[in-house]
Amino acid sequence: MSELLRIEFLIQKNYIKSLVISIIVILCSFTLSNSINNIQFMSIFFTFYFIIVSIQIEKRNKFNIYLNSLPIKKEKYVLSKYLSSIIYIILTNILFLIISLFFNFIF
Repeated sequence: MSELLRIEFLIQKNYIKSLVISIIVILCSFTLSNSINNIQFMSIFFTFYFIIVSIQIEKRNKFNIYLNSLPIKKEKYVLSKYLSSIIYIILTNILFLIISLFFNFIF
């Protein structure tokens, strides 16, 4: 299962440029209003971004054919998807907590 998680993170590594651009744009748009709701919205947005990019890449590359040829049960694959989602949620919440503390410190 650790291999499936590693594949998941390698997929995300290829799309880090678009993520950074998205973070910059959204941070610029929300810095004017220092509301906690905006911070929560950004963390939810980026969590869905990670999950959707992963799913779209797998669909585009026909990963299900590759997955069927592996000696891995589908239960483990689904579990790894859930685990990666939980990791994304935790990481984005930590990131945006740090960002919100930084902006509260500045303003």
